[in-house]
Order: sequence, then C-alpha cells, then structure tokens
Amino acid sequence: MAAYYADALVMARMGYAPKSERWKTAKEHQVLVVGYVLAPDETPAVLEALAQAEADPPVETPVPASLPTPVAASPSAGLPARRARLMPSLSLPMEVRLAAGALAGVAIGVVACLLIAAAAGEPADVLSIAISGFIGLLIGAIAGLTGD
Repeated sequence: MAAYYADALVMARMGYAPKSERWKTAKEHQVLVVGYVLAPDETPAVLEALAQAEADPPVETPVPASLPTPVAASPSAGLPARRARLMPSLSLPMEVRLAAGALAGVAIGVVACLLIAAAAGEPADVLSIAISGFIGLLIGAIAGLTGD
C-alpha cells in the first residue's frame, strides 16, 4: 500500500487524480493497475485523502491461534476458476527460447519447402529454400519470444 500512496501522491502533485483501479495477475502475482486523469480541480481533495490515510495507521488484524474450519467442503469453493494455459510454460531463459524457436523455424521452413517441391515433382532451388528458411526463422523467433 505504501507504493500506491507514494505513486498517488506524486501524481496528485502533478494534477492527476485516480480514475480507475483494477487488479491484474502477472506471473502469479497480483498487481494493482491505477488509471489517472488530469483533474487539477480534484487535486486538493486527493491530497487531503492521502494525508488522512497516512495519518491513520492501517489496522492490523490479530492472527487467530487456530485456523477456522472451512465453510465449504470443496477447497476451491468461492475461488475464481483458473484459466488453463494454451501452451505449457517453459522456464527457460528468453535467449534459449529465441534460439530454439529460430532453429526449429528454419528447419521446419526448409523441410516444408522440400516437401512442396517434391509434391510438385520439381527440384527445389536455393532461392526457394533460403526464402522458406528465412520465413521459418521469423515465425520460430516470434514463437520463441511469445511462448511464455
């Protein structure tokens, strides 16, 4: 919360007031995204609210000695359903994913060119193989970058 108040204070001093707040999940963490609008006439009220919030320390709720019994029998009751990922997450560094995607793309592009040429009954020329490999390189690199 301290980061939120510090950001809101800086933005209020520049004449901006918070307009919207929403929570976003980013890499298994919750991030508060705040939208600001230029509203110099609301700046005094925002600064006053921030000063009031800073003056009132947050109330700490005591931790119970024993955990309460669950209300629902299902452990996932009341929790939002998690979306399944379309692609499994690889915990590889970006450089490795980029290189692997590019190499796989080149290989797939060249093989596809050779298969198309064989299906057409003509030999593949060097230019066609090079163009197909380059297109595969680009697509593989993009897939390697966006795989996370």
